[in-house]
Amino acid sequence: MSTPLDDLAAVEREMQHEATMLRNGPAGISPWDTLKWAARIEAAREGIEGQIKALRAEYQQHGEPLPLETVLQLRQEKSKPILEKFKAWIDQLLPATPPNSALGKALGYATRQWSKLVRHLDHPEIPVDNNYSEQQIKHFATGRKSWLFSYDASSAQASANLFSLVTTCRVNDVEPYAYLNYLFEHLPEATTVEHVEALLPWNLKSVLDELKKELNRPQSAA
Repeated sequence: MSTPLDDLAAVEREMQHEATMLRNGPAGISPWDTLKWAARIEAAREGIEGQIKALRAEYQQHGEPLPLETVLQLRQEKSKPILEKFKAWIDQLLPATPPNSALGKALGYATRQWSKLVRHLDHPEIPVDNNYSEQQIKHFATGRKSWLFSYDASSAQASANLFSLVTTCRVNDVEPYAYLNYLFEHLPEATTVEHVEALLPWNLKSVLDELKKELNRPQSAA
């Protein structure tokens, strides 16, 4: 069975053929016919991230995190060549593509955002996309039209801070309600930056877990 990487050479040949025909302007060639090959290149890159995900799950089964050095090596050896060839194809096609056409807009957007697209190649700690972050803020984006209680910009900023704390709790496996109860009780006592940082969700996980155990511990008979 062929893999996305095995098909990459064939994909590139087809992309070059499509690009040449598009520049020569033959009838029946649509910009979307060219973009479909770009989508296949993206699928090849996602296949590599799938390998990383599978490795991460394997390490987690043994109670260990996947080393960042392994992620960096895979991205440098497999993802980087694909993206470099994809960028070379974009650079070749862009000058002869009308900028206001659908394809021209897509190529221009990819060029302007390129530094963000390839940032994960040198930073193994960040994901290949921001899908998880968008999923976390979806609830707020969906409901914000109904949340008309913010009196001014500072009130809206306070709401955003609260939403950020709740989401950070979820990411760190901290129960938001228990955290906010603890935070509002102890925040007035925080007088330095170090005291405030000690109240961040990831720093309170062990404290809150211990408090939960205390609450669930059977009370001895009087």
